[in-house]
Amino acid sequence: SITDELEWNYKKGQIIVKTQKTRALIGFSNNEELVNGPLKMKISKAYTVTGFSSIDDKPLNESSKILLTLAGRDRNSGQTLDVLMQGDKKVEGDECFKMGEVGTAPLIFEPVEIEFSLKTAKNGKWKITPVDITGASVPEKAKEFLAENGQLKAKISNKEFASLNFIVEHIEQQ
Repeated sequence: SITDELEWNYKKGQIIVKTQKTRALIGFSNNEELVNGPLKMKISKAYTVTGFSSIDDKPLNESSKILLTLAGRDRNSGQTLDVLMQGDKKVEGDECFKMGEVGTAPLIFEPVEIEFSLKTAKNGKWKITPVDITGASVPEKAKEFLAENGQLKAKISNKEFASLNFIVEHIEQQ
């Protein structure tokens, strides 16, 4: 983009968001560590939608409350994809399937693990709390992490928490 806040790398199949309050990757991680401003992340799956967004109106590295989205491919229960054929040959490439059955709830999502390091002005205890499909937090599944020397480091998976969204919150200065 003109402001350099949105980068579309067609060859890598990536859209990277680079704003003061949001850092994100939509597309293929290519099994590489991605450095995006104050955020470093390594994602376990080839395709992902992963984003860190400040929800307290501060720049990400100064924020005390962050929404983390961690998603891979997903589908409805009972959903099917049909292979596209050209005569008796399978169509090759990214457009080789079409929707068969739409399916219904619940959503089945591909497990994704992220290992990240976020530069932060807030050392001390942080808590990562999963958010359910209705937007309600699930505090009984929360985990605490420690930010030291201006770095919050964590490794989590959406499968472990059974969630695609998380609140990452600073809870105690040290």
